[in-house]
Amino acid sequence: MNYFKISDKFTVKKLNMKNINEIYRLCKTNPQYYEYSKGKLSREFVLKDLKALPKGKDYNDKYYLGFYEGNKLVAVMDLIDK
Repeated sequence: MNYFKISDKFTVKKLNMKNINEIYRLCKTNPQYYEYSKGKLSREFVLKDLKALPKGKDYNDKYYLGFYEGNKLVAVMDLIDK
């Protein structure tokens, strides 16, 4: 999958465990999401999300993507390819 072409506006990068603090900082700016999803935001929660896979999928199908404006992470997407 060529995930770089998902956006014409943002720079798209595949995220991994090295990005946990950066992802966590972004997620802290949206506490309402975690209230509705009944999740409790923590670095461990982010790590679990990075590793989560649906049944029958493997890590070759998973794209945890970061969308950047310059050097600033502004959005994340957990994408599972078919």
